[in-house]
Amino acid sequence: MSAPARPLVSVCMITYNHEAYIGRAIESVLSQRGEFDLELVIGEDCSTDSTRQIIERYASANPKIVRPLLRENNLGSSDNFRDTFDSCRGKYLAILDGDDYWTDPQKLAHQVGLMEADPAIAISYHPVEVKPDDTDEHAGEVHRPLGRHPAEGHRPIRSIEALLSRRALEMQTCSVVLNRELVGPFPAWIAEAPQGDWPLFVHSATRGTVGYVDETMAVYQVHRGGTWSSVDLLDRIDRATRVNVMIRDHIDARYRTLMNRRIAWNDATKSIALADSGDRAGARRSARRALAGSPAILVSQPRLASRMIAFAFAPELSRVLRKRAGRARASSAEAPREAGSSAA
Repeated sequence: MSAPARPLVSVCMITYNHEAYIGRAIESVLSQRGEFDLELVIGEDCSTDSTRQIIERYASANPKIVRPLLRENNLGSSDNFRDTFDSCRGKYLAILDGDDYWTDPQKLAHQVGLMEADPAIAISYHPVEVKPDDTDEHAGEVHRPLGRHPAEGHRPIRSIEALLSRRALEMQTCSVVLNRELVGPFPAWIAEAPQGDWPLFVHSATRGTVGYVDETMAVYQVHRGGTWSSVDLLDRIDRATRVNVMIRDHIDARYRTLMNRRIAWNDATKSIALADSGDRAGARRSARRALAGSPAILVSQPRLASRMIAFAFAPELSRVLRKRAGRARASSAEAPREAGSSAA
């Protein structure tokens, strides 16, 4: 594969202080096989380690494919991503952070083939493995693939409505390919969001349908230096809430009920976390926000709502629930694993 004036596929990669990971990420792109031209655009954000030097070596060895954007000043992840995204020239844009990697040399061929066959697909995705690195307490574990639905009796996401109706973020960044002709340039409002991938996925899904390939073809690397995995739980919830409020205020009004429900899920999750930390007053405030924002949470997420109410308003009941949960985890840990099973 080579990179002409306008390749069919661009890979958008941003990186900062990823010297332990960036080589593997780049190699996983260079190993892709398919009947299409490819470019790899890397936004290197003034790393303080050897990340830049590693990228320069790959660019020198693969000048027709690797196109580095070497920042003179640190832009921060949001601005770096936006500029790298807008610098990509392909009809299709795949996203891969510098600390993740692809595991299937046919990954792009599978998704591009799917999207070429159905021009209405604006965004496609596939399951990924979640893997802690060697510095994590769970090193060596491979978590259940995120985004694999048919095996669990669930349907994959095919539309914006389905995407907004799933509580978990099942579409991981390293699995995504976008059709730039449908998605358009990077929306200015997303650049102001504290987390850019989720609003970009939602924006893209409003521009067409969602495609799904039922193959696990990437690894999402969890480590202490990760942009998202290093953030503590309450801060993650607050960021997610701010992002969902921004999405609600910028997308078509017909999706606002679904977005209000997602915001209520955030408030309910925060209520439980606050109660668990001993902040009962904060837990009650978050619970009231959740119920006021979307009373339907009692029906759409009865288990989450019941836990929230118990933890926020019934301390004795919440202690009973925590004890039962602890016993259930202990019983599960003591149960013998089936041969060949992996960590859940």
